[in-house]
Amino acid sequence: MARDSAGAPEGSGARMSPELEAEARERLSDLCLLVQAQAGPADPRGLIQSCPRLVALAESLGDRKAQAHAWHHLGIAHSRLGSFEEALDAYSKAIELWSEIGDRAGELRSRQGLVNAYELVGQPESALAQAQVVAEADSWFLRCTGLISIAAIRHLMGDYPGAKAMIEDAEALLAGAPANPRETAYLQAYLAGNRANIHLDTGEFAEALDASTQMSASAAMADSRSQSLESLINTGLCHLRLGSMADSWRCLTQARQGASLAGDRLREATANWALSEWYVCAGLCGNAVVHAEAARSLASSSQARFALIQACLALGAAHLEARQPERAIEPLDAAIAAARALRAAHQEASGEVLLARVALHQGRAKDAADALSRCLSRARAMGALGLAADAQSAWASALLRLGHTEAACEEAVAAAAAAEQQGAVHTLWTAGHVAAKAHAALGRTDEALACFRTAVGTVEEMWWPLWRIGFAEVKDIKQSVVDLYLDYIRFATASGCPDEVRRVLAMSPWSFLRERCEREGLLSVVFE
Repeated sequence: MARDSAGAPEGSGARMSPELEAEARERLSDLCLLVQAQAGPADPRGLIQSCPRLVALAESLGDRKAQAHAWHHLGIAHSRLGSFEEALDAYSKAIELWSEIGDRAGELRSRQGLVNAYELVGQPESALAQAQVVAEADSWFLRCTGLISIAAIRHLMGDYPGAKAMIEDAEALLAGAPANPRETAYLQAYLAGNRANIHLDTGEFAEALDASTQMSASAAMADSRSQSLESLINTGLCHLRLGSMADSWRCLTQARQGASLAGDRLREATANWALSEWYVCAGLCGNAVVHAEAARSLASSSQARFALIQACLALGAAHLEARQPERAIEPLDAAIAAARALRAAHQEASGEVLLARVALHQGRAKDAADALSRCLSRARAMGALGLAADAQSAWASALLRLGHTEAACEEAVAAAAAAEQQGAVHTLWTAGHVAAKAHAALGRTDEALACFRTAVGTVEEMWWPLWRIGFAEVKDIKQSVVDLYLDYIRFATASGCPDEVRRVLAMSPWSFLRERCEREGLLSVVFE
């Protein structure tokens, strides 16, 4: 971090005797040292207690520089505890004081705090205005942080090329700057985090994992607890997209526990909605709802609107996979409205895809198909290729419902190919299921069986490692996975392939699957 410029205290407090003033200044020095210690590594709860005392004492002595320091650190504390409205107030007071004493470096540091707080309460234009001021600073360090912030805001708005350009400018500035190792690591953590976020949105999951790994190493070197938590969450999400469910579970649960212990409500909310996504992908919808509700509560209490959007999306997805489409509508409507207000392009489009899937579950296939076609075009235009593959898979399902079987088959095969290229295994098996059903309807037995095998094999590759982390005795799984197996078994049975059915049931991770098949009378031919 850049050092504060020196400045003499300006007196405006009440007059006191020389003895009392000397004693007060000694207490002021002690409080400044305490606040400095609590700021690095951050102790936000301690800062919340110490900073108001420092403000009051500094005010009584007329020491505006100490007051500015206290308000700035109070802004840091409120940000890390997820109280972003309070953080905005604290940083604004600090800026006013820095300006009064002519400390431009201190003012810009507090403006950078405003950038982060404005982003998280959902005021991207205000955040961008502050970031642009910081990016014009004389200090190379502040210029670099300003460029990184502009990149993050452009990413939020779906301008991925613009975000990448700002990251490249920041990297070039850092490469030529007289940075010490800790400064370099601190900035590299944020740069890698921004790259990971962009790659996650654009469906480049292997690249996102590489960037998250770099972020983790840099955050550890910089001793940044908040960025270490962010890197754990990003790494967990990368593993989740790539189907490494056990690795994802370890990262996300560790992040949630760490954030809870630190009192970091923002990261705790983020880890909870990421865990909700994990449970949806694992097929355990009850747990997914619990974590999404926790994320929504934490994000609401801290006014973190971006985290609130993600929590609502996770809750909508959980209800949708639990075959409760009516309960998914409210959180998805809330997410879409908030994302639109924040100009969060990817989140708005994600909500639209989920809402279209709600229409599909409600039997409104035509409405779903029209909406998903629009979502697909929008995702491709943004370069959000992971979301585009999801939308294309769902669109294929809607086309199949409408009887457009050949078109459904083409779109499902294309979605599966895109998902395979991205390593997006969850989209791969869902698109493969739709392709299998379309091939079956068209009388293409070999192609249908091949798609069924790939889809089921993809699911099982994700699920078998979960036995090692305590998911051995799962009594139920989401209906979409069960439907895949039942459709496969029905088709293999009808196609005269009893050996294939036996192999599927023998390899399934779930004991309840055979019982389901027996109840539906699907095994009478296979095992008679």
